[in-house]
Amino acid sequence: VIKTAGIGEERPMSGSKVTVHYTGKLLDGTIFDSSHNHGSKFTFNLGKGLLGECKGFHGCSFIHYIKHSEVIKAWDWGVASMRKGEICELTCKPQYAYGERGSPPKIPPNATLIFERAKEAWECSDEERMEQAELAKKKGTDFVKEQNYKRAIVQYKKIAELLSHHDAKEDGSDEDRETIGKWNKLKLAGYLNVALCQNKEKLYLDAVHSCEEALKLEATSEKAIYRLAEGLFGLKEYHKAKVQFNKVSILW
Repeated sequence: VIKTAGIGEERPMSGSKVTVHYTGKLLDGTIFDSSHNHGSKFTFNLGKGLLGECKGFHGCSFIHYIKHSEVIKAWDWGVASMRKGEICELTCKPQYAYGERGSPPKIPPNATLIFERAKEAWECSDEERMEQAELAKKKGTDFVKEQNYKRAIVQYKKIAELLSHHDAKEDGSDEDRETIGKWNKLKLAGYLNVALCQNKEKLYLDAVHSCEEALKLEATSEKAIYRLAEGLFGLKEYHKAKVQFNKVSILW
């Protein structure tokens, strides 16, 4: 249950370092642990939660347990859906928390847990963002092969979201410049592919916007200009479409 909406559309990906404040309660309202009592926010790596029961550390506080084994599975799933600054209440069934054994003495067997969490921030390396963007591209391409363009659009849009910023510096090392080059190439592919799908779905205005973003990255991209022309034609902007089609013929 969302109590306070977060900001932006970006959500953390698997492997991100996430920082949260939390309070954990049993169904009767008993608080068994809270980051506020520890005097600091809790940080963990998303995507490494355990499914089911605690495999040790009985008698330890909740925060002590998850520091050793990252987080319970319910946290992995729940936090992955949260935006920065969001406050929500997450109800965790036993099979996605501590299971049949619980975590004595504070968490009994088969306990359903309730967490109120506020997500402060998350960090992800350029390499991790690239990896996730490549995965989104592959999924999108698989959907295109199935002619499932709507689902492909969702995946291709993730590329731009994931690659919205990077730590590499334009005037930095050769490695930084190489990273930026790969980054922009993948981002360009994302815009081109999503424009293709948007035209297929007759989302012509969206396709035009995607092509405009692609052309910011590569002003002479034939695919971007051609798909821009298709989008303009679909919008019945025939003169503008003709101009773009002519540009393509010159480039060819």
